[in-house]
Parts: sequence; C-alpha cells; structure tokens
Amino acid sequence: MSESRTHKSFLNARVDLTFFVISALLSFFSRKIFLDVLGEDFIGVTSVLTNALGFLNLAELGIGMATAYMLYKPIREQNFDQISAIMSALGYLYRWVGIIILSLGLIFFVFLHVFLDRVDISPFVVLFLYFSLLSSSLLTYFFNYKQILFSADQRNYEITLYYKTASIVKILLQMGCCLLFANYYLWIGIEWCFGILASYLLHWRLKKVYPWLQFYLSEGKQNLKRFPLLLANTKRIFAHRLSGVVLFQLTPILIYAYSSIQDVTKYANYLLITACLSSLVTALYGGTSAAVGNLVAENDTSNTFKLYNELFSLRVMVATFIVTCLWFLTKPFISLWVGSEYLLADSSFILILVNVYILNIRVTTDEFISAFGLFWDVWMPILEASIFIISVFLFAKPYGLNGVLLAGIISQIIVVLGWKPYFLFKWGFKQSLSKYLRVFFQLIAFSLLSITIVFIITSFVNLLNITQSWISWLLSSLIVSITSFTVIIFVFFVFSFSARENIYRVLRYVFVKLRPF
Repeated sequence: MSESRTHKSFLNARVDLTFFVISALLSFFSRKIFLDVLGEDFIGVTSVLTNALGFLNLAELGIGMATAYMLYKPIREQNFDQISAIMSALGYLYRWVGIIILSLGLIFFVFLHVFLDRVDISPFVVLFLYFSLLSSSLLTYFFNYKQILFSADQRNYEITLYYKTASIVKILLQMGCCLLFANYYLWIGIEWCFGILASYLLHWRLKKVYPWLQFYLSEGKQNLKRFPLLLANTKRIFAHRLSGVVLFQLTPILIYAYSSIQDVTKYANYLLITACLSSLVTALYGGTSAAVGNLVAENDTSNTFKLYNELFSLRVMVATFIVTCLWFLTKPFISLWVGSEYLLADSSFILILVNVYILNIRVTTDEFISAFGLFWDVWMPILEASIFIISVFLFAKPYGLNGVLLAGIISQIIVVLGWKPYFLFKWGFKQSLSKYLRVFFQLIAFSLLSITIVFIITSFVNLLNITQSWISWLLSSLIVSITSFTVIIFVFFVFSFSARENIYRVLRYVFVKLRPF
C-alpha cells in the first residue's frame, strides 16, 4: 500500500488497456455470432432483463461508494485494524442488501410474463435466463463486495486481471457452444458458472494481497456503530444512485415499452460500441477516483483544485475525440459487423453522441464530489430522475426511441452540467462558480473548434465507400483517428493551460519509462 498514486494509476491503466483491447475485439466478434445463432429476440431480452435487475440493484444504496470514501484515510495511514472493522461493517450491510434484492427479484418474477408476450422465445428459456442473472447479481452482495478494498487501494488491476480473464474464457466457451450446439440453456449455464468462478478467484486473491485482513460479519453491526458516517453517507448516496439507475437502467426498458424489442437490440449494438470506448477511457485513467480520494484526504487544497482542472480538461479532450470518431465510423462499422438492418436513424445517433459526450465530461465532477464526501444534496438526484420521467412522458410517445434519449439529455443538462459543478465549487473547493464556468465554456469552445476543423479536413477525404470492406474501414479509421487526435491535441495545447500540463506530465512519464538506464 506504500506505492505512489502515480505508479498505481499507470499500472491500472496498462492492465485495463491490455484487457480492454482483448475484450473489445472479442465482444464484437461474439455478438455477431450470438445474433446470428441465438437471434435478436434473445439478445434483446437479455439486455432488458439485465437492465431490469440493474434497477433492482438500487437497493445497494451506494454502500460501496460510501465505504470507499471511509477507506481512503486508513489505507493511507496503513491502519489495518480500522480497515478490517470497516470491511466487517460493509459485509453486514451487504448481507441485508442481498436479502432485499433476492426478495425484490422474486416479486419481480411474478411480473415476468410482461416480457414474454412480445418475444418469440420459450418461456422456460426466459425463466432460466432470469434466475441465472439474478443469482449472479446476488454474488456481489454476499461475496464480491470485498473488491471495494482493491478499488480504494488503487488496485483495480487485481479485479481486472481475474474478472476479465474469466470473462474472456466464458465468452470463448459460449461462442464455441453456440457454433456447435446453438443451445440457449448451455449459453446461460456457462454465464452462471463463470460468475461463481470469478467470485472464487476474487476471494482467493484478496487473501494473497491482504493476508492481515481479518473480519467477521457477526461483528459488523457493532462496528457499524463505530462509523456512523458510513450509514449516513449511504443514505445520502441512495438518492444519488436513484437518478443514475432510473436514467441508465430504465432506458432499454422504456425503449422496449415505447418502441420494440428490435429497437432495444439495435440500441444495444450502439451501446456496446460506446461502452467499449468508455472502458477504454476508464483504462486510460487507471483508477483516478482513488487517487483523487487520497489527495483530498491529505487536505492539499491547492493541488486538489489543480488536479480537478487538469482531469476535467483531459475528459473534455477525450470526449471530443470519442464523439468525432464515432460520428464518422460507427454506422459503416455496424453495417460491416452485423448488417445495415441494425442501423438507427441519424437523429437517434446524434442524441446518443450527445449523451456520450455528457457522460464523459461529467465524471471528473462526480469523482471530486465523492472524494469530498458531499452526498447531502439528496433532493437534486431525485429531481433529476423526476425530470427524466416527466420528459419521457412528454416525448417518448410521439417520438419513440428519440424521445427516451432526449429525456436523458434534458435531465443531465439541468443537473449534471448545472447543479453539480455549483455544488462542488461552493462546498468542496469553497470557491466561486465563475472559475468553473470560465474553464467550462472555454473547453467547450475548444471542443467545438476541434470538431469543426476535423469536419473541414475530412470533407476532402473520400469516406463514402468505407462500408465496402474491413480494410477500407480500417484505413478510414486511421485517417479519422489521426486527424482528430492531432487537431484536438493542437487546439487544446495552444489554448488550454491545464491541458498543456496534462500533456507534459504524460510525456515526462513515458520518457522516464522508456529510458534504457
């Protein structure tokens, strides 16, 4: 636990990036096979049920986030007794959460017939799939909650190494079984078995890395009284999780309700692409949340505020790069990958890109709010969820899929880009919001300028025939990526001081690592 934040961050980044590349390639290849063999109805139902169970996970209440906040300081001070006591309190809370989710899952089972009316799949397959996904979800609350210690200690690479390895082997087996047997039950059974295997590997690694960790759930209730802030922050984070669960987990369900299971499958294809890019971004940042938390715990206000500006500028740069590349490359990629019949309308795609942009630039503010332990604005996420639901009622019926996506954008603009920065600057940094607004509008202007320049440059390049082959798509991807990257780096390096500091830091680290002696 004595390793530097920078070293751990870059180690997390290297491990995450390696597994990202492998997992991303495998995900796209496997989804093509699953769609062809199992059918879009099965894949669509899997997406809907996964998100429905994700909605039940609201019962988790944000215990993990509150616990990570409590662990930053004892980890920095290497207070092993306090860490063990916090983990026992965590285990006690999660045991009750698991019981609640099991109860909610059984109640939801009564209404499962709603998902059977509009799909051409055997009800027994859907039931087996549902209980497999439910049992895998319960593993998190009875066993896998211990991974929070890895995350708080900036050892996300431990989680990635074992979880991703198990996931890769699982997908390879599922692909092989699909090609050989084309059996729903076998695919679901493999999914369930590897959930158990990943849980066992995590527990085994925890014992190796933290041999001193000793805690008992029987002491959890008593230890919980020692940390009243844990329960208080958990209650506050519950409201914050509410908006996220409503916004992200309900979206595929609402698309199914206001459109069709086919649109859910199409949307899931786009979501897989954006999720892979989000995983890449997470890998590149390599556990910055824990680094931010540890820095805040040191009460170094000046460096904390400097780090915020640097991370925020970096997020805007990355978001600009992502949406630019997605605009040019996603539609031809889907046409080559699963077929043009899975394409969404341009209007839907633009709304997805706006959501992707906001989701990427919001992370820095969320990380710092969590690191400061600012969880008491419980009414605002409830308002965000309310705005989303009201917007869905207003726009989903006349506009279908587009209405659902637009509702998410409206709620995020009001709360994520409006209230949250104000909240962080007033009660976290204790500085004027004008500092944020000046940086925010400058970075957005640089982002729009970069996108405009890229569009002008690429207008001179023939990108009209990139759906003819993978080779032409790869060449076009290279052109778009290099052009976007170069333009964005140039614009932000010239105009943004915080972005310039980021670039210098990365270059210094790379050159030090590449020195022969």
